[in-house]
Amino acid sequence: MSARSASIEDLVVRLAGFLREEGCRLLQVVVDPELRRSIVGLVMAQEFRPTNRAPFVAFEHEHTGAVPAWSQRAEHARRQHERRREGAEASIAPLPAAPVGGDERLVFGLQLGQLLLIAPPHSEGLVVVLAPGHVEAPTNFRESVALLLGRRELAAVRWIVIEADGDATGPLVATLGAQAQRIDTRLPAADADAELEALIRDRPPAGPRGVMPPSRPDVLSRVPDADGERRREIGRLSLGAALASGRGRGAEAVAAQRGARDLAAEAGWTGDAVTLELALGGHLVAAGATREAELSFLRAIETARASGMHDKAATAGFGLAATRTVRGERHTALVAYADAALAAERSGSSMLAIEGSRLAGQAALELRMEPQAITFLAKAVGLAEAAPVGVGLSSAAVAARTLAAICRKRGLGERAAALDAAAARFGEHAQPEVSTATVPPVALPSMPAAQPSTPPTPASVAAPSAAPAASQPAFVPFDEGTGMLTLDQIARLHLRGVASDPTPPVQGARSWTRDEIESLQHAVDHSLGDDASRILSRDELAALSGRAVVPDDAPAPPPLLSDREDRG
Repeated sequence: MSARSASIEDLVVRLAGFLREEGCRLLQVVVDPELRRSIVGLVMAQEFRPTNRAPFVAFEHEHTGAVPAWSQRAEHARRQHERRREGAEASIAPLPAAPVGGDERLVFGLQLGQLLLIAPPHSEGLVVVLAPGHVEAPTNFRESVALLLGRRELAAVRWIVIEADGDATGPLVATLGAQAQRIDTRLPAADADAELEALIRDRPPAGPRGVMPPSRPDVLSRVPDADGERRREIGRLSLGAALASGRGRGAEAVAAQRGARDLAAEAGWTGDAVTLELALGGHLVAAGATREAELSFLRAIETARASGMHDKAATAGFGLAATRTVRGERHTALVAYADAALAAERSGSSMLAIEGSRLAGQAALELRMEPQAITFLAKAVGLAEAAPVGVGLSSAAVAARTLAAICRKRGLGERAAALDAAAARFGEHAQPEVSTATVPPVALPSMPAAQPSTPPTPASVAAPSAAPAASQPAFVPFDEGTGMLTLDQIARLHLRGVASDPTPPVQGARSWTRDEIESLQHAVDHSLGDDASRILSRDELAALSGRAVVPDDAPAPPPLLSDREDRG
């Protein structure tokens, strides 16, 4: 029996024991991430054990600081009750009106109380399975579970918490003594590596060595053809790359992944080749070869675009942007995010398009290129408004809150309030990620004065030093335009030029290439809509169109790098 099988069998035995022990209220199950969904299914199957009389309800919502999702769990509890009623042989009463209140956790607790009162016939108690795919705020999650566990009206509820990315409830289990249990199903690293190595070696089935079973007409042949052998080798190489990377052998991981990509490309499996190229880029970044990783992501983008695989082009764009950020090239990361957003929009993926526009806006904001930031953030909000239900799982709320902070700084209170309302609709009900407390409101005249031809000094753009570090905004406040590039410099940029300041804005950054400038201009033109135009000033709109007035004595921008010069 493999170590994995033994771990699963032990889990089933201990689950049965937990359900029998009436004094035990909490069971923590720690699992490997790749098995979380399977373990959830295994746990939910325990509802049908002959000795169990408690109905089960499961919740897999992520728990973040911004969206703890207790209200979403309450709504999901009601949906699970309705599905139980539809499939029940005996009559189950409908739930009364949904409870309301200020604290989402208490509302969730009240909803569980309703499930206890309106229980299926011949049932006793309730088992609540919390299996978040991601817990961003473990302390808050643990405190919430403890609060619900301590409610007297929920004394008949028993809790199973399945964790795949941490140990949030571990300290709570330690304090409850006999009232709580912990099961760790994760394989030791050595056992996991051994199983992976067995897959890489393609261990043969059980049977005498060298003896093949006779063919059967009623069973398809398991002997792979040439394509099957190639796919098996691709899988072996990819698994080997993952194993080598986990052991810190970057060069070995890259070589294996490159071999897998080449096999797919030689066979003409373009989609597989692009996917494997993306994995190669990740291994190159992990190995510290960021320049080679950038080229890998660029190849993936080019191939995906040529084949009309816009979703893969968007994914490769995110990888390219992250790689450039690691290399200190935040200004070209902005271009990559903007391109990825356009590719995602072409693919029809609202989630990816919103995320790409939001990341492009954030990258522009960090570079103090506020007009571009407003353009992309407003695009993200607009995409979210038109997206189907479920957009709250994306970063649309963060984009709306960030844009609201900018509007408040500019004295656009009504627009900021509307954006806050939009963020609430998108599903974010906690404090905004971007604090507006330290952003001073600035009322803009209808025709602002021209910007100086040199960027403002650091002192004039620094955030107030009295504010605590935790409440600092995600961008540096300034009067108008940009702190890194003036409006005149933005105009030059969008006129296929570059900023006149010879000092690179970020250490290690290089100049813009022609292609990058054209890509940024195209993304800005595509994203600039009425919502952004109502926030931007006239001078900023002119600058984004390359129509700002440039003084005659302004220093000329440095020459553009050609693509060949850039690639060295």
